[in-house]
Amino acid sequence: MIEVVEAGRWTTIQDLGRPGLERYGIPSGGAADWFAATVANRIVGNAQDAALLECTAAGPTLRFDADAIVALTGGHSPRVPTWQVLRSARGSSLTVGAIAP
Repeated sequence: MIEVVEAGRWTTIQDLGRPGLERYGIPSGGAADWFAATVANRIVGNAQDAALLECTAAGPTLRFDADAIVALTGGHSPRVPTWQVLRSARGSSLTVGAIAP
């Protein structure tokens, strides 16, 4: 389980949306940065279309109740390495902070 200690600015849960259903009145939706979302899921071994947290401007602070692997992709965070696997131990916290394009 992941506890959201601080949500950050504009942090949302996203997947790759529902493309192809627009004719039924269902917007395609999904992650704004489709490429970064897909790569993040692949890096940690998830299905390509698994839900994830998408952050804009400032990322969240998360606390992990179990060992976890995470990845930050897309923008640049001076606090957290990007485009690679990050291992978080049980009881640890991760603060993403400001995100630059």
